[in-house]
Amino acid sequence: MRTRLILVALTGLLPGAALAQGVLEEVIVTAQKREQSSQDVGISITSFTGDQMETLGFTSSIDVASMSPGVHVGGSIAGQTSLFTIRGVTQNDFTDSVESPVAVYIDEGYIAMGQGQSFALFDLDRVEIAKGPQSTLFGRNATGGVIHYITRKPSQEADIRGNISYGSHENVTAEAAIGGPIGDSLSGRVAVYLNNFDEILDNNYTAADAPLHPGTGLPMTGSPGGGEDMWNDDTMAIRMQLLFEPNEDVDLLLMGAYAKTDVSSGPYQSSPSVPVFDSAGRLVNTIKAGPNETCEAITIGGAGCTPIPFVDGEGAGLPGFLVLGPAGLENGTRPVAGGDFFGYVDEDGAGNDTRTDFGYTDLNNFTSRAFTAKFTWDLDFATLTAVSDTKDFEKLVIMDVDAAPVPQSLFQSKAQTDQFSQEVRLNGELERARWVAGFYYLWIDNKTKNGLALPANSPLFGVGGVLPDGTLVVVPFAGLDANNDIQLETNSYSLFGQVEYDLTDQFMLTAGVRGIQEEKDYSLNSPVFVNTDDRVVDDSIFAFPLPIDNLGNIAYEDSSSKTLWAGKIQLDWKPSDDLLLYFGINRGVKAGSYNGQLQDGSPRLSPDEIKYKEEVLTNYEGGVKWTFFEGMARLNGSVYYYDYNDYQAFVFAQSSGTVSNNDGKTIGTEWELIAQPMEGMDLMLSMAYFDAEVKDLALAPTLQVDVEPSFAPPLQLAGLARYEWPALSGTLALQADFHYSDRFYYNIRNFDSQKYDDYVVGNFRVSYTTADDRWTLAGFVNNVGDAKYGVMGFDLATLCGCNEDYYGKPRWFGVSLSFSYQ
Repeated sequence: MRTRLILVALTGLLPGAALAQGVLEEVIVTAQKREQSSQDVGISITSFTGDQMETLGFTSSIDVASMSPGVHVGGSIAGQTSLFTIRGVTQNDFTDSVESPVAVYIDEGYIAMGQGQSFALFDLDRVEIAKGPQSTLFGRNATGGVIHYITRKPSQEADIRGNISYGSHENVTAEAAIGGPIGDSLSGRVAVYLNNFDEILDNNYTAADAPLHPGTGLPMTGSPGGGEDMWNDDTMAIRMQLLFEPNEDVDLLLMGAYAKTDVSSGPYQSSPSVPVFDSAGRLVNTIKAGPNETCEAITIGGAGCTPIPFVDGEGAGLPGFLVLGPAGLENGTRPVAGGDFFGYVDEDGAGNDTRTDFGYTDLNNFTSRAFTAKFTWDLDFATLTAVSDTKDFEKLVIMDVDAAPVPQSLFQSKAQTDQFSQEVRLNGELERARWVAGFYYLWIDNKTKNGLALPANSPLFGVGGVLPDGTLVVVPFAGLDANNDIQLETNSYSLFGQVEYDLTDQFMLTAGVRGIQEEKDYSLNSPVFVNTDDRVVDDSIFAFPLPIDNLGNIAYEDSSSKTLWAGKIQLDWKPSDDLLLYFGINRGVKAGSYNGQLQDGSPRLSPDEIKYKEEVLTNYEGGVKWTFFEGMARLNGSVYYYDYNDYQAFVFAQSSGTVSNNDGKTIGTEWELIAQPMEGMDLMLSMAYFDAEVKDLALAPTLQVDVEPSFAPPLQLAGLARYEWPALSGTLALQADFHYSDRFYYNIRNFDSQKYDDYVVGNFRVSYTTADDRWTLAGFVNNVGDAKYGVMGFDLATLCGCNEDYYGKPRWFGVSLSFSYQ
């Protein structure tokens, strides 16, 4: 078991109105389905107000991870799909039918689709990050924790806000919100958001970069018009709200939202890698290729190079296709030392230049719609709350698998997810107790088409060969789309309740339970279609009338019904108003689901392997929350032990991935110290440590190893220093912040090439606010040192002799102007 230290130092802070309000102002949270001071809640919580997030430069939902100890971000599609990791609990399956163990909510509306976890931040009141299992009150898929974004609400007070900024890569961001009374009992609010920046990656691909096919000697030209620059953003979003308050006891809040994002094809970059096999022929590691590496693969204890046939156009090809002649025989070597299987070397490594044949500026797109209705009625004995929420998500994603000037293969995904949830709960108080009880229903209908597309000139097929007499034979190949057609319908029903009982004036006992009935209907078909256009997901012309090997129409259907439960018991001791100590046992559960293995030539999963079980996490946690130095300092900390049963481990291998159930354990601690040593200065320091292990992960048949979770850096540091003072008839402020991440693996197999090095990113901000607090002019530099750091990737060593890497944004300059009238 490896020891991990996550030490997050947040030095200094809180933005905007921090001087007037103070860093130690009371923060109200709703982690227990009612409003409470965060210092009175026995849960490890990190929260930011909307003003704080603006000053910290957060523009996307995932940005909150950079300043939250124990929170990290994984995902796929070069950041276009991002998923949270809390305390090493994650699920990185990129199939859109799979839900995350970190439950994300907006205004009490659950986001079922992983793609939906990444969205624009605008007009927010606060975000609450509750760490550890929250399944009792927040549902069956919150084993890692809950991240809840709460928007600003309408009121009878006029509220007008606006912000516009301009920065690097022609980045223009504009945000505006207006709210106030419409009538005596009706108020409204409208907020809009626009963000646009030009391409960061310069794609230098030309037709001359196309390598020659080893069998035909002809150039393997890429997709038509596919040399465009990549990594841009064009996002617009709008949110509208109405609040009806006919009397003091009843209110009805209606919220509607729409967002659309257009971006480039996935902006991955290529780095050469080498598969490593043991003497039994099992893949046991992959390593980065050195500048003099010429072998496609190596075998431990073996002599010479180990060939990887077929994927580079050398070898026999698939049964039923033309066998290549002598010119196409596999030789096991790379055409260029230090390059991939096709000789490509990214000339500037992690820099912003690349050469990919499949690069399109405006190709991928994401659309979301949401409507939420929240009804609240104060009864004599309790408060009735009903939250109805509906959402739908659409996405189209296509990206170059090899991220190089070779039309080898593409990954494509087209998904539609519709969902509806209904929660009805009662909150009440007795003389010595507070209680909540309720019912929750969730319906999800997901339809996904994803898989691999083989362009017309893909070397994965024997498109020609040289006969013994020297005659060149070329076989036309139109290309194929080998897509999975997945449909998953989920119906989940829950009853839940929790009671807080005052044993004495100082001791409180909390007990809660949630019962869940989970029903799923799943179907998987794997047809193969003729590729008519690399930029669309083809589903019109079948390539094969009957199944052929792994490329046929393979059908699987299943229905499941499962009874699950989650629970909590905890003892709080509050010897004074300034001190809280707690210890509890919390059982979280995440429902099982189904694998959607891509058609990449790997052995097909058996029916038993397609389905995987629910994961159960039992958390034993104690903590302290202490305010001292006459309210000028605050120390919060926790110690926890995770006992994992059937952890859902996503393993990516070759060019697909599957989830298996494995046990695991984690031990850790987290601490946060906040202080205000002098007027105008705020200081924060937080620390976390954890040691996590997933047991008996199968790397290959008969080969099992213990591994670390993915996207879980052993050490994280972050810091922020802010000082403001009266000047120029207003207020000047200086702010510097940083975050540091130690090395981490982006694949749970923990191979050497799957490890990203540590990095540090620093940011700087200077601002001036007028005396009436209405106008703020700011200048900022993000990633001051222009650090090059890996964020997420895929190991494709056995497919292209390369890995896909996605790096963080480069140095970013900007200025902003904000207005606020309240």
